[in-house]
Amino acid sequence: MIKSVFVSLQLLVCLTQLACQPSSQPVEASSIDPQHFKTLSKLEKMEVVQSGKQLPVANIYTSDSSTISTSYWKGNLLVIDFWASWCSPCLQATPKFHALSDQYPQDQLSFISISVDDSHNEWKAFLQENKWKGNNYWLGSNENQALFSFMYSQLEIDSTQMVLIALPKYVFISPSGEILGQQSTGPGHPEFDQQLKRYIDKYL
Repeated sequence: MIKSVFVSLQLLVCLTQLACQPSSQPVEASSIDPQHFKTLSKLEKMEVVQSGKQLPVANIYTSDSSTISTSYWKGNLLVIDFWASWCSPCLQATPKFHALSDQYPQDQLSFISISVDDSHNEWKAFLQENKWKGNNYWLGSNENQALFSFMYSQLEIDSTQMVLIALPKYVFISPSGEILGQQSTGPGHPEFDQQLKRYIDKYL
């Protein structure tokens, strides 16, 4: 179970403290053997999902346990909301994300929410209990998946550089699959809204 603590930065985010290790050579998700990926440091895993890299191809799960590949959305401008049911800020922000997605046609612009909850069954029960609609998918909390690397953020806590799991996390992906950017601020925040408008103007 991921143990979360809550820290006030510019907004509340859910954090898990992890050891910060030095980085070596830049890495690309598509060129990494899964066994080798397990040996990478947290910082090296962050490099896999830096802006300019390609979105890692990974399977995520629907509520009925069907799988869908992240490559499914290639050709669309994609906005991803990473969240978990144990993250209080996520529970406030994700419904706003769903509401925002309803304002746009989904033929060229897609909004999806991906949970990193430990249990698929608990995630599914949460969706049903709270009547959450929208494009909801489950990834799980396996840190050896390249897609999970989006969860990491490098922050300074008490004058010490740490690599933390920070949620919620919003990621913009171009129609060609390029990672355009990622941030912790969501719908309604000027930074998020400006980025979304900028990418819509550029790609759609």
